[in-house]
Amino acid sequence: MWHNWNGQNCKSIELGIQNRSFRYGDGLFESLRLFNGKVFNRKNHERRLEKSLQLLSLELNVEVNHLFDRVEELALTNSLSQGSSARITIYREGEGLYTPQQDKASYVIQTFKEATNLFLVNACGLNVDFYSEYKKQKNLLSNIKSANSLIYVLASLEKKKLQLDDLLLFNDSEYLAESTNSNLFMLKEGKLFTPPLTDAPLDGCMRKLVIDTFKVHQKSITKDELLLADEIFLSNSKGIRWVGSIKDKSFIKSSYSKTIVDQLNTLI
Repeated sequence: MWHNWNGQNCKSIELGIQNRSFRYGDGLFESLRLFNGKVFNRKNHERRLEKSLQLLSLELNVEVNHLFDRVEELALTNSLSQGSSARITIYREGEGLYTPQQDKASYVIQTFKEATNLFLVNACGLNVDFYSEYKKQKNLLSNIKSANSLIYVLASLEKKKLQLDDLLLFNDSEYLAESTNSNLFMLKEGKLFTPPLTDAPLDGCMRKLVIDTFKVHQKSITKDELLLADEIFLSNSKGIRWVGSIKDKSFIKSSYSKTIVDQLNTLI
């Protein structure tokens, strides 16, 4: 596979020991899904990336919309004309300790083959639980895909230990924020709910698309409220996954997750 490193295609990339993303987590990343060689939900990804770059004072030498053009060009170069995914990693250049010497940023684009060229509903519901060892802090940094992902790593280690599909994270006010890699939605009495950005979830691009496409109420969600939901599903760039159980509480699969997936597939 070819990679794109600051506009140049190359087979391998070597980042030095002084790299600020390695030393300080001074960077961010963007996860994308492509169909037929085109970035899905592109406008929302561009919006989030521009917002994140501004928040972290990172300056790219390419406009964000042209960066996504390069993602599509790389997918074509790698003969990924059908279902594929991509990751853009951005890091601040230069040395320095906590105080950077500059705001100039570099980027790396990677592309990957996916098994399908459309979104699918998971056949079996996810088995999840709650993670309370560490909480997400409520601030703007909680909404971006920062290179500092320790809380997700630690929660994922616990998920692996417990042999679960995912764990749900709380914020520091004991409201639910998200899972280890997805945004959270719940259906109750015909109404769809998701935590607001002020409750520290990632500003997910698929989350934004669902909100823009369906009627979604943004409200703080407690553990007890979630356990009374009629249906729960998680969203990320890979699609929608419905939750089958939380601990001993089982949820019957309804048609809502499938309705959303069917609608997403009309946008491909």
